[in-house]
Amino acid sequence: MCAFDNRASIANYYLVVLCIIAVILVNEAIAGDSSSASSWAQGYTLILMSNKDISEANEARDYVISQGGAIAILSPPHVMLGWIPAGISDKLLGKNGIEFITQSPIDIRGLKYQDEQSIAFINFFNYVASGDMEKEREASATAKGEPLINDALPHPGINREDFERNLQQLGIESFSWNNSDEMTGTVAYALFFVESNGTKDTSQYDWTAVDQQNTINRASSGLSWWVNKAVDYGVTLSFTPRIYPYNGVAAQQGYEPITHFSTEDSLWINQIMDNLGYTSGDKFEKVTAFNSWLKIQYKTNWAFSVFIAYNPLGAPTKFKDSIPTCAYSYLGGPYVQMLFRNCNWGEAAFGTVLSHETGHVFWACDEYYDFQDNYGCTSCGACAADGPRPTIVNANCEYCNINSVPCMMRHNEDALCPQTPKHIGWCAAFKKIYSDLYNGGLAEPGELDLAQDGGFCWLDWNIILKLDSCGNIIWKRDVDSKYVFHSIAATSDGGCIASGYRELPDYPAPGGFIAKFNSSGNVTWKREYGHDSVPEDESLAVTETNNGNYVTAGFMWNPNSNSVNCCYECMLITAFNSPGNIIWRRSFNELLPVPDDQNPEPHCHGYNNSQAYAVAPTLDGGVIMISTGNLVLKLNASGGLLWRRKFIGVGELNSITQTKDGGYIIAGWIPGSGGSDFFIVKLDNFGNVIWKRSIGGTGWDKAHSIIPTSDGGYIVSGGSGSFDSQYGDILLVKLNSSGNISLSRIFEDSSDNDWGKVSLEQTLDGGYAIEEGYLLKLDSKGLFSGCELISPLLSITVPSFYVSAPALYVEATSLWIWAPSFVMSAPTMNVYSNSCPWPP
Repeated sequence: MCAFDNRASIANYYLVVLCIIAVILVNEAIAGDSSSASSWAQGYTLILMSNKDISEANEARDYVISQGGAIAILSPPHVMLGWIPAGISDKLLGKNGIEFITQSPIDIRGLKYQDEQSIAFINFFNYVASGDMEKEREASATAKGEPLINDALPHPGINREDFERNLQQLGIESFSWNNSDEMTGTVAYALFFVESNGTKDTSQYDWTAVDQQNTINRASSGLSWWVNKAVDYGVTLSFTPRIYPYNGVAAQQGYEPITHFSTEDSLWINQIMDNLGYTSGDKFEKVTAFNSWLKIQYKTNWAFSVFIAYNPLGAPTKFKDSIPTCAYSYLGGPYVQMLFRNCNWGEAAFGTVLSHETGHVFWACDEYYDFQDNYGCTSCGACAADGPRPTIVNANCEYCNINSVPCMMRHNEDALCPQTPKHIGWCAAFKKIYSDLYNGGLAEPGELDLAQDGGFCWLDWNIILKLDSCGNIIWKRDVDSKYVFHSIAATSDGGCIASGYRELPDYPAPGGFIAKFNSSGNVTWKREYGHDSVPEDESLAVTETNNGNYVTAGFMWNPNSNSVNCCYECMLITAFNSPGNIIWRRSFNELLPVPDDQNPEPHCHGYNNSQAYAVAPTLDGGVIMISTGNLVLKLNASGGLLWRRKFIGVGELNSITQTKDGGYIIAGWIPGSGGSDFFIVKLDNFGNVIWKRSIGGTGWDKAHSIIPTSDGGYIVSGGSGSFDSQYGDILLVKLNSSGNISLSRIFEDSSDNDWGKVSLEQTLDGGYAIEEGYLLKLDSKGLFSGCELISPLLSITVPSFYVSAPALYVEATSLWIWAPSFVMSAPTMNVYSNSCPWPP
């Protein structure tokens, strides 16, 4: 159960044995309706749940979102706040622990959930639903504060060893310090109500329970504002709080912050982090490690922290700095420092100031400029060159734009300019085409992989692009033409890894090739490898495993084919550690059963080719992969074969990935009435079939990519000839967790690109990215603003096939390996956009 973290103090948990009435009348509003003159509070809804833990609460949130709702605040395990579409309360009640929904204030005394954090956020809901929030805003509307001077500080450097040491002390070995790259998906945040215990400074100002609750109310208001704006952009966003109250052990320390300079904030922040067990490094390593823990604990995409010092009436409204300083944050995190009353904005505007500072945490830049005192933004160029979107300009900066428009990042205004959403990673649906002026052609269908920062690693033959979440190029690399890449994967350190082969004219040498690129696009290591001097080994797929290694899947030429090891081309699976050394390798080929009197055991009948061409990481540090012959193999972290399944009666398997429940989802095609249909099969973690589907129109349809979605369903894409005479149309189908269609789209593509060989990713904002020689971004509803998209009529059936577990020949083949030299350049690329998702 998530409650206030009072550590050594005893929390007040009251269990009142009262039942909540399950059926109520509510007046519901469409999520995020900003068309009326009232604020985002219109239609704000309280949902109470009987869930027992964070995971169950997260599933409930995802379910509400899948039904068209928007959840601003999730306080697990019992409270959700946000907006739901009209008329769906009855559908939600009883699902995923949801037992109560209202838009009217409620009496907390009769509730069975009396943990402090649940009560705090129910009180916040009452503050909104009663109209008290609107009254407070109206009363303080005339008090417009001054610009928040120097409040966007440069992103700090982090010592990785200290950062990792903090988490390892907690028993956490797998982590990322990219905690606030974009304001999308799910965000955990901690509110620290900093309290002095008088051990260093005289304690002058002590938080009260009333002012703490008021600050929670205003902070929640400021974050709900962002979620309401996100809805307008088709972005999924939800915040999950962790409260550290003033009377808990964690927030207690010896200093009275308001009597210090802002540059001394390490005094209280370090003590608070020490209280929580983060003792290595400086405040930046400690808070970054804490945020990573917060992200892991609440299973969110991102996390940040807010430290709030108390300065009631009678106390200064600024720190002791010569330049007025009251609230500030670091671009890209890890934290925000604020006061109860920030400069002359007043306590009622706390939420507005937090909205502004939260923008900075997610890389939004200041847009105000004071010409008299010469402070604020000073350029309309790129303002966060070291961030995840270094090419986005700050065109609304007042210094260089006399037509600057109202924006939260300008003067804390209730609006967003066109630039701020791009700064924080909100991108409307787009189609971007990348033209390589070096060879004068457009990109061919390649491969796309979602990076942790919300951007992408994209591969096109021997050109590698690192893109931000809006499709802008961060860096580009053209590798020596004698190397051909087949596959690319984003890596946990912000870089990319690509694999393929070296072409035959460069005899004699191994043919397999892998190269690791860091976050700046520089090669950290590269390897050629193979088992023989004849270079017919190739890597067809690559992935990063959950334990930080890299695995390539492909094939090797086998000059020693015999009656048992009978493949001319055998599967070759190779694992590399993070420095690029081979740690294990396996060669597999299927033995074809031909029982006869002389040899009743499985053995070769002729010669077969086995190529592994799809690979994905699994939770245990191993991989799952597909090979020719529709064979699925599960390997553990050491390369040991755990199980295998052969799908007979299926045309071809093309894509596989692990699902949240530990099972697997596979997509490909199966013979159908129009020639072929999409084929989707769900397996459990032992490879047993749970359900299966064939989906298609009147012509051929072949699925190429499938991924799980955040709501527990699946999205699958591929090529279709069912709806147009041209080959290569893109068919996109969204399935729920049971395998039933919830959304479908068809996109014309007259380019005839490899029978709809497309890569597919769900973006962190809940939308979808599709690659087929261009990058197509759709919003979370599968829509492209301003364009009429087609939802095709599809048939769905339960196909027939059978599954076997064939005998395999397994060998730890010997390999040659070395680090080759090659030429690499940064090619000139022209990027242009189409208004609708059709090719030029």
